[in-house]
Amino acid sequence: MSIDLSPEFISDVFGPVMQPGSSSHTAGPCRLGYLVGCLLGEESRRIHILLDRHSSFAGTFGLMAEDSAMLAGVLGMLPDDPRLYQSRKIVRQAGIEVTFEFGDLSESRHPNAVKFTLTAACGKTVSLVGDSTGGGMIETQVVNGFPLRL
Repeated sequence: MSIDLSPEFISDVFGPVMQPGSSSHTAGPCRLGYLVGCLLGEESRRIHILLDRHSSFAGTFGLMAEDSAMLAGVLGMLPDDPRLYQSRKIVRQAGIEVTFEFGDLSESRHPNAVKFTLTAACGKTVSLVGDSTGGGMIETQVVNGFPLRL
């Protein structure tokens, strides 16, 4: 019997290829940020990130690199990018306005839910609510106000 040792097998069994951290608090949030950044399709000038005040992110915020991972994703980095932990410095140098808010996130009750709202220089805005479901995996809930579960 032959076993295919493709990246999918490695990721499914051992977890995602990523910078050190938690797959659910670093890799997943980075992938969600990457997805919403792709939806915007251009450089963001404003990044607003809403985290539920009762979520697991609220209890560990900054300690497990959620903030850096979310920003890195928006900047186009994936979880294995060595620049991930420099994302806060990169957005500051680029003059991108960043706001993290802890409040009520009604679109998802998952403990690792996050809502991104990005605004480009031209005024175009996109939003995404998604969950980091563990092992670096993600699930979208709402995109631009419309339910979309992928």
